[in-house]
Amino acid sequence: MPRQARPSRAALAVTTLMITAGITGCASDSPLSGRRIIEGLERDRIPIADHAGHAVGTDPIAALAPSGPITLADLLLVAEARNPDLAAARSGVGIAAGKAWQASLYPNPRVDVSSEDISWRTGTSDTKTTVGLTQPIILGDRRQAAMNAAEAEQSARLAAVEARRRVLFGDIAVLYSQLIAARDQERLYSELRELVNKTLSAAQVRFEARAVPETDVIRPRVELYRIDAALGRLRQESLATAKGLGLLVGEVTIDPSRLDGSVSLTPEGFDIKRLEAAVRTTHPSLAVADREIEAAEARLRQVKAETTPDLDVRVGVGYNGEIQSGVVDVGVGMTVPLWDAREGDGLSARFELMRARQERAGIENDLLRRLAVAAGEFEAAKSQLDTFRDKIVPDAQRSFDQTSEGYRGGRSSFLDLLDAQRTLTEARVTQTELASAVAAARAKVIQIVGPDGLSSQVGAPETAPDKIPSPIQERPQGAEVRP
Repeated sequence: MPRQARPSRAALAVTTLMITAGITGCASDSPLSGRRIIEGLERDRIPIADHAGHAVGTDPIAALAPSGPITLADLLLVAEARNPDLAAARSGVGIAAGKAWQASLYPNPRVDVSSEDISWRTGTSDTKTTVGLTQPIILGDRRQAAMNAAEAEQSARLAAVEARRRVLFGDIAVLYSQLIAARDQERLYSELRELVNKTLSAAQVRFEARAVPETDVIRPRVELYRIDAALGRLRQESLATAKGLGLLVGEVTIDPSRLDGSVSLTPEGFDIKRLEAAVRTTHPSLAVADREIEAAEARLRQVKAETTPDLDVRVGVGYNGEIQSGVVDVGVGMTVPLWDAREGDGLSARFELMRARQERAGIENDLLRRLAVAAGEFEAAKSQLDTFRDKIVPDAQRSFDQTSEGYRGGRSSFLDLLDAQRTLTEARVTQTELASAVAAARAKVIQIVGPDGLSSQVGAPETAPDKIPSPIQERPQGAEVRP
């Protein structure tokens, strides 16, 4: 058998140089890297997922202090750490980041081994055997377009986190105001119960002295039953609302009696024009829609860029047994876009872009509609509250005071006293209910416009940008959040 010579050193050097240059050029062309992707997620406070799909590097445990008052800010801090929907929105950013990372990577080379001219008679002694490496070379801007599309998608998902936070914090503010309002109503009914008890005791004494008929005792007793029924209803509603608030915050137990604040009887009004402007300029849902439009535009450019085929460059080194010499193979190839020019993907991408723009307009219309409804509810309830606070309740209180004095002096009947008491009770209950309705409507407005929109109001207090302002009056002392 003839002696097999090794490939020449010059051939090996040339082949190695070409392969190394190709791989190095492809790898060094990437402006993104895994480290930069991870650093970006850490900067955006996105928990990193391990290989099993679990969050690492974060401590999700956050709980309210076991005693002391609980403020709205406390609940928002706990929700930031424990709410699963908010955590899922953050994971969406990580998904998009992974796609951006993948889009930045250059196509992998392919290594192959081939043997030619294998003889039935002499076997492999005269064959040509080569080891080759094929590297796709991207001719157009397909890779850059894919990276731009992936990065636009990541920006959209990051904006979606803020949108989800706005909705979550707004929902918490609504339930928080409902619990505060229910507690204030319970306090009012307890005061009214004491008042009715006094009237019932006086009637009981006069009935036992046979000075009045039994109906004078029955009527305040019925009123007492009505108040007890209302208290029972409020307590059950508070328990259910507190349960829902605890689940919304992140499976924590909330004692409604510890909530810090009270319903305001003198709420400030809104400037609807400024609120509408704030929605158009700062609402995160519109920011998400804008990012989605940018992502759709980037995907359209990506589809157009993918119509340019890659150039496959092959370099191989081997041994030709027939001439007993080392050989170097060099070749190029390209996929010809004869049947598939991505027309269907291009049509879908154009419709996707059009849909993103249409959805953006729909989101803005829906936000402005919800704002108009919430602001209308607020103004209607506030107008009634102003009337009850400034006119009806003061007059009912004066009527009851004068009737009580007249009854003690024998100038008013017991029936007049009961009527005056019922009028005062209904007026104060209605005033509290209206104050609760105002607080709930205000919370809905805050949920839509956010802290930036509210702080644009004349005379509005400064609010931290990551907090939803409270729709009720809070005391400054708050409960600490345990990590």
